[in-house]
Amino acid sequence: IDQPDLVELLGILLENATNWANGRIGVFMGGEAGDTLVIEDDGPGLSAAQIERLGERGGRLDEKRSGTGIGLSIAQEIIALNSGSLAFSRAGLGGLAVHVRLPGRPEGTP
Repeated sequence: IDQPDLVELLGILLENATNWANGRIGVFMGGEAGDTLVIEDDGPGLSAAQIERLGERGGRLDEKRSGTGIGLSIAQEIIALNSGSLAFSRAGLGGLAVHVRLPGRPEGTP
């Protein structure tokens, strides 16, 4: 992933976590190969049905808050353009967990 895409992706995901957190955000590397970035918050969390709807362009789950509802869909586009994957789940902190997996750099490249 090139630097501008990475900066935009992390900005979107961290801003989303900040907007919903009650006070704690966790950023972890995980997965079997250590190739998954997980950003989670201690916010109110979402139901399974709401989690399924995340990433729909313009699909805001809370109309009371400001925003356009396109942040997570842009994140999904960045991930898709870089042959990665994005998944959502309930966080250990209680809110939302976003799992980002991007392909590794080929061996021998800087």
